Amino acid sequence: MKDVAVVFIHGFRGSDDTWLSPSGTSFLSLLDDDAKIAKHCDLFSFDYYSKLTEAFDGVIAREVSSWLSRTPIIGGISKLFLHNKKVQRNQPIEMLARGLSSFLRTKTKGYKYVILVGHSMGGLVAKDLICQDLDGEKLHDVVGFVSIAVPHKGSLKALFISWGGNVQAKGLEPLDRYTIELEGKWTKLSSQLPPTIYLVGQNDEVVLPHVAVPQNVPKGSAFYFEEDHVSICKPENKSALTYTAVRDAIVSFTEKTMQAASIKEADSQDPPAYDKQIFVLKLMIADIQKVLIDDAKQSFFSAETLVRVVSDEDRDNLRQLYSLVLSMYRTEFADHLSNQDSNTQFLAKIHKAIFQNRDTSLKTTVNNVHFMHKKGLLHQMANDKTDKVVWGRTFNVNDLESI
Repeated sequence: MKDVAVVFIHGFRGSDDTWLSPSGTSFLSLLDDDAKIAKHCDLFSFDYYSKLTEAFDGVIAREVSSWLSRTPIIGGISKLFLHNKKVQRNQPIEMLARGLSSFLRTKTKGYKYVILVGHSMGGLVAKDLICQDLDGEKLHDVVGFVSIAVPHKGSLKALFISWGGNVQAKGLEPLDRYTIELEGKWTKLSSQLPPTIYLVGQNDEVVLPHVAVPQNVPKGSAFYFEEDHVSICKPENKSALTYTAVRDAIVSFTEKTMQAASIKEADSQDPPAYDKQIFVLKLMIADIQKVLIDDAKQSFFSAETLVRVVSDEDRDNLRQLYSLVLSMYRTEFADHLSNQDSNTQFLAKIHKAIFQNRDTSLKTTVNNVHFMHKKGLLHQMANDKTDKVVWGRTFNVNDLESI
């Protein structure tokens, strides 16, 4: 089984056809055909009942059809179309979120992570589930959210269709209590939310562009396309910009998640002996205490894992972090040359400096990097026969051969 379930959620009056283009091309099939997505992800569609009116699907309709089925002439027709029909009703968005949760805990229960893709009201269902997880018992590990033409601040069109008592349309109204409270929760939990992108249809007359993006969202998270409310989720092929945005988001969410999982697993493991590695030999030549040598080995191991799994988009930022760590080392080494500290004290001092500056001068946008990684980068740079990174005031490469 793969690691990630990508679940698509249609909107008001939608169905699985929401994701089909006029020519019959499936958005899900286009994405599933991408090698990077297929490597880690399986794609699902969460379907639920959503009609403008439920008059033909409720209890009364079923009872009427049951009565008609017993009449001589109409009975045959009734049996063909209505008899034993399951009662279905429009559920409020809060209840749909519970249904989505149940879907995830049954249909996708074997997957470690979930990415949600919601169109229109389906995005509000996803938002509700995410907020429930963050504000209470966490039942799902949602690692990404794609919001497609979602009425985060309500839709004026809902005012014209909610008069009939449709509970779903009511929840879409701009000033509805539920809509306001959900947006408030989303803003309150902003620092804990999974990575999210917002697709906005510039020609959308159902969900106007200014309501399709919540407050205080980074500009880079919103994508504006010349699409309407329907076409925005029906790309014909892989050249469509909406396809590219969703595809790139799913790949990014997945790569960062798998990177974090690899790093977490590595952090829980003991490092190899590394006794013949040059960075260890340099520590031994400098007569560094064993406890710090063991710490250096663990840090080196963490950094090696980071370098192996870091995403392509983070490579340049990682190189910059190497430079920052090296600059800090050189500043501290210059001080070491002019004082009477032991080599062990110097190493402890540089480790302390890295820790104290981890979120300031050594802050990085590289995902999942912590203090151990930053120390490990320094020991990686010590893992050669040059004097680029050494611990003693004097260094002779020939000393490496004598150990």
